[in-house]
Amino acid sequence: MHTKSLLVRKTWIYSGIYLFWMSLLVYLSLKPDLKGPGIEIPYFDKLAHMGFYFVASFLFLISLEKTSLFRLKKNTKVFITLILHACIGALIEYIQHYYVSGRAGEIADFLANLLGVTIAIILYYSRWNYFCKSN
Repeated sequence: MHTKSLLVRKTWIYSGIYLFWMSLLVYLSLKPDLKGPGIEIPYFDKLAHMGFYFVASFLFLISLEKTSLFRLKKNTKVFITLILHACIGALIEYIQHYYVSGRAGEIADFLANLLGVTIAIILYYSRWNYFCKSN
């Protein structure tokens, strides 16, 4: 019984952190007329996209690893992570372009999102990553 409650607690913690981050990502992405920092930083927008999707994907992979009721193969985790976050990124860019005032969906933003996802996957599965090791 103790092991089951520990798994439920871990599931809520890891999944909750991921869902909080995704809620923040969606909120900021769909906020009308969002302004960046007051100073001009070249490509800040693209770095922000890359960073947000990097963190989202990394948190998602941690959540999959630590809370799965069954073991998924590494390739399956990579595929799910890539497809899920690519679809979310594409949908947000589409909504920004057509439905959010002061915002425009851009292919370059979508590519920055994918780059963040890809870097997260590579770093997550690097041999130095603590989270990738079994408990």
